[in-house]
Amino acid sequence: MFSLELDVSLYFVPPMAERARGIVVTRTLELSFPPTEGLSITGIAMDGQPMAQGFKLKNLTWDLDRQKFFATTSLTSHDFPIAEIPDMIRDWLDRGWQLGSYEDTYEEKPEYQQDLLLAKPIVGARTEDEEKAERWPAMSPRSRPSGFNKFLRALAHEMARLYNNWDTAYAIDKTKYFFTDEQLKENKSRAATKFRDAQAEFDRMTFDQQYDWREKVLRRRARRRRTTAKKT
Repeated sequence: MFSLELDVSLYFVPPMAERARGIVVTRTLELSFPPTEGLSITGIAMDGQPMAQGFKLKNLTWDLDRQKFFATTSLTSHDFPIAEIPDMIRDWLDRGWQLGSYEDTYEEKPEYQQDLLLAKPIVGARTEDEEKAERWPAMSPRSRPSGFNKFLRALAHEMARLYNNWDTAYAIDKTKYFFTDEQLKENKSRAATKFRDAQAEFDRMTFDQQYDWREKVLRRRARRRRTTAKKT
């Protein structure tokens, strides 16, 4: 048997961009043959509903010391309801994956995306209120479930950590709303204007200013995690 440690980068577009780092889940797979670059893998472990085309392996590496293969692959979900992202991540964890990366083997493990997962599913995300849940990103935070507000903030901060669509992450963090590019073309509401203005504000920043914002976000996130850990 051959051990393959596989990272799957999950992209939810929008609000994320596929060109940057994604939300990573990882696990070890046991293969009866040595994998090759470009090999496609399918099965229930990869997808609850396996399809013939599978997931294509990239960046295949053999570690002489650990006697393991390492590889990456990805899954992009377009126009996926934001409220259902935590459930999608949980689906992967229920199939034996975990948040993190095989890169943790080589370096000190950073604080990963655990705060993307709420203690309870977001009410209404996968129920008869699904249509309403799709409108949550553009609704006032006071009119949305608190679980969704926490997740949207956590998603923006994770995007900042991943250098993924920074202007959008900044706008979410500052306004507490999210609008797609298509929605911004039509929507003239006060909330959409604030979101659009926040994106433009970020684009006017120097790279140092943008990076300083990212560092502040990560420090704030770390403080909240420490505070939460003390309470529990």
